[in-house]
Amino acid sequence: MQRLEANWETMALKNKWTWMANGGLIQNTYPLGIYAYKDLGYRKVSAIYPEVAGGPDFFQGFKKGFTESGGKVIQEQVL
Repeated sequence: MQRLEANWETMALKNKWTWMANGGLIQNTYPLGIYAYKDLGYRKVSAIYPEVAGGPDFFQGFKKGFTESGGKVIQEQVL
């Protein structure tokens, strides 16, 4: 099976539905979850995150901020 590598910064700039935050710890993405709910108006999200050190923690911060604000995570996928 061939694994595809991607340049995440390029993908984020080309796709209006993709946004990113740098870092790997929960506190870096917690505010992003709140922002996605309150300012961007998202109510449901589907997430993809890497199965590497820090990948799950990176998403868990977003998830915590998003769900505490009232949002719902409908799907989580691990690469």
